[in-house]
Amino acid sequence: MRRQAPWPADTRSRWRPTLKAILAYGLLSVIVSLLLGIVALIYGTSLVLPDIMNEWRGAALFIAVPVLIPIVTLSGYSLAAYYIFLIMAIVASCTWVFLTGWRGFLKELTMRAKSREHSVLFDIGGFVTVNFFVSFLIVVIVTALGADDTGVPEMGSTSEMLYALANASVWEELVVRVLLLGLPLGVVDILRRRRDRKWHKYVLGGSLEIGAPELALVVASSTIFGFAHYDGGWGSWKILDAGIGGLTFGYLFLKFGLPSAITLHFAIDYAGMPTQALGFSQAYEIFIVFLWLGLGAVFSVYYIIRTYEFLTGARVLEERPRYAAPPWPHPTQYYYPQTYGPPIQGPQAPPPPMVGVRQGLLGGFVCPFCGGTEARYADGRFHCVRCGRLL
Repeated sequence: MRRQAPWPADTRSRWRPTLKAILAYGLLSVIVSLLLGIVALIYGTSLVLPDIMNEWRGAALFIAVPVLIPIVTLSGYSLAAYYIFLIMAIVASCTWVFLTGWRGFLKELTMRAKSREHSVLFDIGGFVTVNFFVSFLIVVIVTALGADDTGVPEMGSTSEMLYALANASVWEELVVRVLLLGLPLGVVDILRRRRDRKWHKYVLGGSLEIGAPELALVVASSTIFGFAHYDGGWGSWKILDAGIGGLTFGYLFLKFGLPSAITLHFAIDYAGMPTQALGFSQAYEIFIVFLWLGLGAVFSVYYIIRTYEFLTGARVLEERPRYAAPPWPHPTQYYYPQTYGPPIQGPQAPPPPMVGVRQGLLGGFVCPFCGGTEARYADGRFHCVRCGRLL
């Protein structure tokens, strides 16, 4: 009997973990900005609370359908209590993100993280730069086209800005991600008689697999989120900008939970607060702008590729061993039952269902070894065009 070759040594290149480590070091700037935002949030209580009690007539809370509908107006002690709730929710969310994500982020800094898996801190940092880059790109394109509908709502004084951005970070996540994504997903699961998810998952999110219903609800809630910003006084350019941002918030809500979506929203909205509230120099803001533009361009391409992989099941730029995998038997290879008897006369029989072969969300063949998406069917087996393996 012929002896089989031993399993080849892992000789894959290290470019993926190296690139991830470089990006992770760049994302340290996002973490620093987030920490400074928390400082500005806490410091801002000395500015906001006196104005709430002495000057402000009240502040309304809205729901989006997608037009904004006011449901309650708070003032005086009720508004002060609500503002304190916002601060507590933001600080608690950021604390949860740091406690659950620092170990994974440390592995990414030291090139010990698994390929294609990210810590919550890494994804939040990447999405912050993506939102920054997309906003900049949309504004540049709209301005170049000569459009005049590039308005930005008036924020008012520093204290009003501190309150409005903190309110957006929490309230918008509650009325969009929970009311328009989490709870409708619970209704969908009831209709399809799925009972393996705990009820609190539809409110707090986290560890929810993303299939067709989840994807449809993320897109729908993000669209409403974009039009709600337009109805709130932003220019029409904000529909696409906020809609893309809503996709990132929805993804974090499903994968990591509501605290991660609140933290991302807060990190984006409070990125300018170290300059506005804490008196940082313009040099800090200029440095952040150029650094995040570069990181955002890289992460935008990366997340587009990951979206393509999610929809098709393909693997782009996958690292593979230099040597071929060992011959059969192999624990990860797939077996197709063969029909015994005389060969079929006439035209070749159609291929059987691809049971055991990984498929993308949109269907189609995906080789479990190399990620190739093209195959030939002959003699009752699939032949991967990319690596030549028989499946």
